[in-house]
Amino acid sequence: MSVVLDEKKTRQCKHVHINSRSKTIGTPYVKGYCPKCKAWVYTEKNFCICCMKRVSHKVHKFGLRTILNEGIKIHQSIIEEFRIMPYMGLTYVEIQHRTRIYHIPVKYLALYYEHPDPNQIMSLIQDALKIVK
Repeated sequence: MSVVLDEKKTRQCKHVHINSRSKTIGTPYVKGYCPKCKAWVYTEKNFCICCMKRVSHKVHKFGLRTILNEGIKIHQSIIEEFRIMPYMGLTYVEIQHRTRIYHIPVKYLALYYEHPDPNQIMSLIQDALKIVK
């Protein structure tokens, strides 16, 4: 049984699009949907946990640093335990900052605490930080 595809659906528009079957794993792009031509698009924008928007900057470092510093103040004893015996790979801690509640693995909070240059690992931490509704 052969399937005949409509010619309009197989065409790509002029907005640098990909189709829904294209793979973006391993590329710096995320699949996005263009409402103009009803197709999937490449986008360089990532979700920023601080801005709550899809933005082109990789990390909103200032807001993320305040969240992490608050977490270090609250969970100092847990971080010290983790540094001695790193058994809590997937254990999350809760950080209340302003009006939101965040969950982050203890591993990444300890990594931020002891890393000599935290700017190098901010994108890694950004991906691990979760907002709890």
